[in-house]
Amino acid sequence: MALLQRAVRVGSLLACRCTGYRPGPRVDLHVGVGTDNTNHVLLIARRYASINSKLHHHFPALCNSAGGDHGTNIILMGPPGAGKTSVGAYLSSRLALAHLDVDNDHLEAVWRCSVAEKLHQVGGDKFVSEEGQAMLEFPLQTTDTVISLTGSNPLHNDSMLHMSRLGPIVYLDVDPADILQRLEAMKVNRVVGQTEGVSMEDILRRRQLFYEHWYQIRAIIPTGSDVEECGQVVIDTLHHHNNMIKNGYVGTRNTSGHTTELSDVALQGLDGDGGLFVPNFSLPRLTSGQWKRLVSMSYKCRAIRILDQWLPYTESRSRLATMVDAQCSSFAHSAVAPVVPLQSSMTGSSSARGGCEGGNDTDSGGRQLFLQELFWGPTASFKDLSLQLMPRMLEHYAQGKRHVIVVATSGDTGSAAIHGFGKNTDFPVVVFYPLHGVSKGQQQQMTSLAATYPRCRAVGVDADFDFCQASVKKLFADSVWQKAITSSYDVVINTANSMNWLRLLPQLIHHAGAYLDLVHRGVVAFGTPVNVCVPTGNFGNILAAIYTERMGIPFDKFIMASNDNNVLEEFITSGIYSLKNRSLLRTMSPAIDILVSSNVERLLHLVAQDTQDVECERWARHAIPTLLSQREIRAPQAMRDIIADRILARSASEAECRQEVHRACSEFGYIFDPHTAVAMACLHGDKISGALSPDTPVLIASTAHWEKFPDAFTESMQAANNGELQATVKLDVALDMARRSQPHTHRQLQYALRDFHSSHVIQCEANIDAMKSVVSDLLKSL
Repeated sequence: MALLQRAVRVGSLLACRCTGYRPGPRVDLHVGVGTDNTNHVLLIARRYASINSKLHHHFPALCNSAGGDHGTNIILMGPPGAGKTSVGAYLSSRLALAHLDVDNDHLEAVWRCSVAEKLHQVGGDKFVSEEGQAMLEFPLQTTDTVISLTGSNPLHNDSMLHMSRLGPIVYLDVDPADILQRLEAMKVNRVVGQTEGVSMEDILRRRQLFYEHWYQIRAIIPTGSDVEECGQVVIDTLHHHNNMIKNGYVGTRNTSGHTTELSDVALQGLDGDGGLFVPNFSLPRLTSGQWKRLVSMSYKCRAIRILDQWLPYTESRSRLATMVDAQCSSFAHSAVAPVVPLQSSMTGSSSARGGCEGGNDTDSGGRQLFLQELFWGPTASFKDLSLQLMPRMLEHYAQGKRHVIVVATSGDTGSAAIHGFGKNTDFPVVVFYPLHGVSKGQQQQMTSLAATYPRCRAVGVDADFDFCQASVKKLFADSVWQKAITSSYDVVINTANSMNWLRLLPQLIHHAGAYLDLVHRGVVAFGTPVNVCVPTGNFGNILAAIYTERMGIPFDKFIMASNDNNVLEEFITSGIYSLKNRSLLRTMSPAIDILVSSNVERLLHLVAQDTQDVECERWARHAIPTLLSQREIRAPQAMRDIIADRILARSASEAECRQEVHRACSEFGYIFDPHTAVAMACLHGDKISGALSPDTPVLIASTAHWEKFPDAFTESMQAANNGELQATVKLDVALDMARRSQPHTHRQLQYALRDFHSSHVIQCEANIDAMKSVVSDLLKSL
């Protein structure tokens, strides 16, 4: 008990002494203890409110978003040893705010004794309850104050609900190793709630669950930070959240300056003028020290911390954790999106796959190659990484309002959207796909899943993907039809395509995670640049990588890999985006058989902002409407230079892709899906000679499991040089090689293909009225 009392007593001084920080003079808040505790706390509240502070001046949007008379405080939360008191004193000095330490300035006044004496009176088992009851007396009239909670406050639900009314709760996310080092330095080996036989590591781990539940803003503290550094992180984090709330999102074609908050961005899908929503605030950027904190973390922990940077503090963080938990549990691989090394066939080695420590995994240019397997979700493509999370986030924003999710797909989004939304009765789904423009496996998977969920339809349109996507955008532009649908069926039209920002946002997680995995396994030190190669159709996945770089991940070049539909290669290299004399070609990589890439509009907006040139910004607002009407656009030179400096565009023919599938399986026992084969073919020395440093590793986005494209595999294994089909490998031999190769069979995909029946295939004509009828007919049937 004595040790536990000492732990409580030294808690408020812990970080100060360990770091050598000595805060400046405190505001004198002592008012004495009267005969009535209520009078005492009211006196404190009035004294604090009278102090001439600048909280609203520093963070006006944060203060205004709290609403009412409450919320104009900063509440610091964290484990014992996090430095809540010393950081609170630092913030008080920097921001000209009052500072209240709950231990010294509230609890002892309410109890009329020291915290240690109270602990001795009631014992450890009852202390949290007694502390919580005292916190319920904390005055809600308190304003303009930094409030440093105790380490045990978050263990009491009612008191934390009470305190959350006073302002944003800022979690000091300090490295556990730093916490333990500080506690050891203070010779503290017991904290409140720690029973005999429970280690300090275990009790801190248990407590973290409570901190993760209650925080609203997370300040990721770099390892080894002193008080000033920690305080500056808090200030920078608050400024970011303030700017995010203040500036919101804008449409890429917006000229009015009107901004939209994230919840409305998610619910609208597209801006009213057909533009795509993009951040209107400075993009969040973590320091190298903050990123290093994430290196050893799981996908889930990284995901929460990355999404924290994009979600307003008013969003429930405990609900976010539940959503990410559910997302991760749907993946067949424990790492969710694992990174594996590849040893190029050109080296002549038969080694295929192992830990990322391997130093001989190189291409003909000598650079190391790593695949990020993005296909272990339930529908075997990278779209699951977003569409196992987006439906849960959209359900939260919708607050019981029904949405019909209308999707255009080139093969993978459809299945992922049906699986992601299918079980939610408030979100019926209609998927339009090019009837003859997806693989057999993709069609079977989509239609089988749609037959499983009565509120979902997968409809083949006798047209290409560009028509399907343009038609879905026309549905959004038809306000008369939308109003009629809403009036008749009480639903809102929405989309799960990457034109909806909420679909794009989660993709930042796996790109950051891929780099952090390389750091964790010693392939590179943090800060060492890495290139990223992404098979590209609608430009969403590679754009997510670009946003990730803006957040502080040191990607160097973004290698955009196209198939024979190489309109984007022409645009990136020449600045001219032309649809003239072009028709969409069917290839073995159907998910990137696209000519009008939706997310290029976001790229143009981002780059135009980089130029700080009003003429470039004006051009970007009109670029895509001009492309659709005149079939060609030419980017300003300033924008061309920025794009060409960071994006390397290459394309691969069908023959080259078949050769890549054949080579990978034959020589190092790994089977590429055709889209990954496009990426690999674009990395051949003759395509990138001199464009990439041979010392810079390359991360390759492997976007789908090969079993979605079995015909592409067998044809590739039977292909000889120059792509001519010959019986160089018999079919039965090819299938036997597949059974002995990596990646292993995707069981969820196989179940969907097994359940396919031709009666599942629904078709409609290639006109907008027929597509409207499909949507209406589904809603009538519900």
